[in-house]
Amino acid sequence: MPAKNTNRKQTRYSAGIRTLKVNKHTLLFEVIYSSRRTLGISVNRAGEIVARAPQGVSLQQIDRFMTDHANWIVKQQRRAADRRQEQPVKLTYKDGETLYLLGKPLQLQVITGKSGSIQVSDGAISVAVKADANAGAVERAVMRWYRVQAEALFNERLAVQFARVRHWKVTPLPLAIRRMKTRWGSCNSKGKITLSLRLMQAPVELIDYVILHELCHLREMNHGRGFYKLLAEICPDWRVRKSALKLTPTNW
Repeated sequence: MPAKNTNRKQTRYSAGIRTLKVNKHTLLFEVIYSSRRTLGISVNRAGEIVARAPQGVSLQQIDRFMTDHANWIVKQQRRAADRRQEQPVKLTYKDGETLYLLGKPLQLQVITGKSGSIQVSDGAISVAVKADANAGAVERAVMRWYRVQAEALFNERLAVQFARVRHWKVTPLPLAIRRMKTRWGSCNSKGKITLSLRLMQAPVELIDYVILHELCHLREMNHGRGFYKLLAEICPDWRVRKSALKLTPTNW
């Protein structure tokens, strides 16, 4: 049986890590109980497995569920490993490296000049810094520039997409932008949408997908049937865009 929840008010808790041998594969996964109604499995970018279950479901039932889906799990882990290998090497902000802007590569050119000045042309991004500047100074200049571009573009795209769902009678709070590493976007219960600065590396149509995803949360906070029905109505190819976003090269 699941580990007892000593806090009655707690609706989400971990039952620990389990190991399951299925054919030639050994599955190492965390079990998380919550108020959800069905069993589910997730495999993150690192290949880590989480089994999600309604409270009251036994560990034996979870093991059977994991066994039934073992081939799918292994396939997802292989895909995650392939994606990690395909991802560009993380930036060190040195001359000649590659940055990405709206899905297109830009060669980084570090030059001596007015500190913080940036120009983009002919597939290159030129960053001017003092002669004795280190990589940290280049990074700060680049991130400031990305943020300025994001403030303009994200708000423009949010306005365009919000116009399509105005009939929902919902209104988001002013947009927030953060350099989130593990999420592309979020929406809290108050209607505050936050987008990751990293989205500036993705094509505009994928930025639109994330915005539409978060706008749906203004009506449906969880990822239930109601949520995906809304998403399919305003973004029929959301699955294609979601898959494309996972393959988008990002290196910061």
